[in-house]
Amino acid sequence: MTVPAPTMVPPEGGGGGTCWGKELERSEGAWPYGHRLYLYTVWCGSGGLITYRASDVRTSHDFMCWNTSGPHLAKTAGGAGWTLVQVQAWVDVACHSPWWFDWHDSLMMRVNYYPNGVYQTVAWD
Repeated sequence: MTVPAPTMVPPEGGGGGTCWGKELERSEGAWPYGHRLYLYTVWCGSGGLITYRASDVRTSHDFMCWNTSGPHLAKTAGGAGWTLVQVQAWVDVACHSPWWFDWHDSLMMRVNYYPNGVYQTVAWD
């Protein structure tokens, strides 16, 4: 099964300071209905402010499931020059059932990244 190319939000800020990178996973379902959402973010901070942030989102799923929309990615708060940056990733998924209908689900995560390298998942679905 072909997985679509990752979606990337354009980077912001010029960098500087110390930088970190982290990939987070949100997943549901057991084989053969497993579906996963991955959010990879690189961010930098200096003097208590975010100086750079770039994010990328991708998905994977077992053979019974597929993306019906997305994956999507958005910066929802803050950014370069702020004390945090918040990024949200989400995808809509469907899976074949043993019956005539399909199951539908969505995965979402919203994460705050801070200029000291700390990150915090503040919402998920």
